[in-house]
Amino acid sequence: MTDAFFEEKLNELKHISDEYIDHVMDTVDDDSDDLLNWDILCWEFHNLGMISDALEIIDHAIEINHEVSEFWTTKGVILFDLIDIGGAIECFKTSLKLDPTESVVWEYLSLALNLVGDYPVALDAINKAIEINPKDSKFWFYKGENLLDMNRFQEAVESINTGLELDPRDYDAWCKLVYSYYGMGDYENALDTANYILKLEPDDSVMLEFKSIILSDIEKSGEQSYDVLLKGKTYRGSTLDDFK
Repeated sequence: MTDAFFEEKLNELKHISDEYIDHVMDTVDDDSDDLLNWDILCWEFHNLGMISDALEIIDHAIEINHEVSEFWTTKGVILFDLIDIGGAIECFKTSLKLDPTESVVWEYLSLALNLVGDYPVALDAINKAIEINPKDSKFWFYKGENLLDMNRFQEAVESINTGLELDPRDYDAWCKLVYSYYGMGDYENALDTANYILKLEPDDSVMLEFKSIILSDIEKSGEQSYDVLLKGKTYRGSTLDDFK
């Protein structure tokens, strides 16, 4: 028997636009007894930007069966989008109590904890994700970013480099590597990595500005002085935290 609320939301989705009907019928089954369909229906509303509807749907699904880990993960993602980070954290924790083998949920939990400044627990969470799937480069990048936020620069360098060995295409990871080298006082590697980034994106104003800071510190430390032509305004008086 189809749940009345499910049928109401499914019909609402079908009538959003004529073009959307075929997509909905291909994606969402009208069988509300299949719990997977609740999650799919929720994400259809989420992807349309109808976040409050998506939240209402997943809450209803949780009322029906609160032991489905995917429901709690989905609710956590929605609350994260709504900037309810505390609520998202609790949902991810609930999901992991039900199924602690989901590496992506450990990743989500780590990201949320990092946002509220709980860096040690965030680090524990991303380490759990890495234990489950050490071949996912994102996990190593997020671990490096968390270590960078903790000013554990050498460990951040090691973690980010591990991720880059798995996937050298992540531009943001290269940027975090520059900041990590700089934080540990390794200006030579910071400059070399910044130069590599600027070959990829010559007009990256943030990296151009940070490169000028690296050069200034090299000159102040009595190391070799470098000439650089900067595009735009040179940024002065910053700290590493301005660039992380």
